[in-house]
Amino acid sequence: MIAREENLENTHASSSKIEYFLVGLFILAYTVVTSRYLLNAHDNFYTFHNLAEFENWYWQFLHGQPFATSLPKPSPHLYFGQLILLPFYALWTDVKTLLIGRSLWIALGAVPTYFISRSFFQTSIVRILTVACYCLNPIIIMTHFNQYFSAEPFVIPVFLLSLYAAIEKRTILLCVSLAFACLVREDMALTVIAMGFFVFFSNRQRRLGLIISLFALTYFVLSIKFIAPFMFNMNNYIPTGGYGYDYLGHDVTGIVVGAIKHPDRILGTIFNYGRLKYLGIIFISVGFLPFAALDIIAAGLPAILINVISKNPEQVDPYSMYVGPVIPFIVASAVVGLKRICSKTRNYSRMAMLLLLLVLSLDCLILLLTKIPENRLFAPHREASRLAVAAVPEKASITATPNFLPHLSQRRCLYDFIQNEKSEYYLIETNETHWITRWLKENGNYQNRIDEVMADERNELLFNKDGIYLLRNNSIETDCR
Repeated sequence: MIAREENLENTHASSSKIEYFLVGLFILAYTVVTSRYLLNAHDNFYTFHNLAEFENWYWQFLHGQPFATSLPKPSPHLYFGQLILLPFYALWTDVKTLLIGRSLWIALGAVPTYFISRSFFQTSIVRILTVACYCLNPIIIMTHFNQYFSAEPFVIPVFLLSLYAAIEKRTILLCVSLAFACLVREDMALTVIAMGFFVFFSNRQRRLGLIISLFALTYFVLSIKFIAPFMFNMNNYIPTGGYGYDYLGHDVTGIVVGAIKHPDRILGTIFNYGRLKYLGIIFISVGFLPFAALDIIAAGLPAILINVISKNPEQVDPYSMYVGPVIPFIVASAVVGLKRICSKTRNYSRMAMLLLLLVLSLDCLILLLTKIPENRLFAPHREASRLAVAAVPEKASITATPNFLPHLSQRRCLYDFIQNEKSEYYLIETNETHWITRWLKENGNYQNRIDEVMADERNELLFNKDGIYLLRNNSIETDCR
């Protein structure tokens, strides 16, 4: 009898090791594939100014000016959580550290996904299929296939970890993960408030739930009333930037009052084709399983509402960065919903495997049908772009179009054209085959400033090839050491 128990323990330990190995393999594969895409995009000058803002912020931090950047603050938000990449950036001071780091960070969401599945299923193959569904989910993968380097995807593994901690009632892990979620971006505190209610009602941990919600509310209020206005020198700070919520109000109080007074406006915004399509694509990516776990969805309701009540079209693009905070609740509710559905059948493990295989097949089909952003591996003007960047002195001040900024971000004086700053050098992209040229023409403020620089006789043309222009203003000298 004792020998049989020992054999069972050895078998269980061996099974766990295999599962850990496979989870690690999925993480490695996800990181390698998405990093390769991002690095190729960067090498072909298809990354955007958001990446330069973050690297310039990190670079200035390491050179004695914490939280300083010559570029606009990274989409004025409180991004304290992203400092977790700073030690790695210090070891390898290169913008590619951020691209690889973000891929790995999102891939690590497979770990709490696995442990959530382990809380409900005893069969190894079901747990591994759950991890496979996470790594092949088209919504998660497509967060890498846009031009923005943003904070939203950073919260994916954090909220997944907090949901696992809530399910297993691990108080310390829950509190630490939720505190970190608040630091990723200040408006994540709204979702943490809802997580407090989830702990209060679903887990029946009344005191802990209240403490979590009150902490998150306090942090949110302090952030928008004191910390952010001080850091960004803004008297009327709105955590979402205000874009998309003007129909409700022009500051946080106005938006809340507008939502209370005019619920018809919110309902009219939510119930239209674009937003219903957005929700449909998100839920179909996990086979609509979350509808069997609406309590988990309720915990992520603020993250969902922040997007669907906004009139900013990017916030209701299921493949944009803004879907990041929604993903953890969709994934976790799918696992819990799968358990609840399958527990009503005789052989629930077999039914779970079947449903997960159907979800995987559906995800692969969506990936095949989804148009991946234009091929960035063979940009025809890549060499000309590299030559132009190399011609800019290391310590010179420069203003550049957004696609060049991530290649110039390790300097004190780096500007975007929208800032209207005078600098020694100007680097401009006008190649019609590049997406940024089309984007610039759609944004009049950018294009007008570029036209002014191109027409200024004081600017000497140093480089002109494949629609790329490098100019120098000989009347300006700056000390940007």
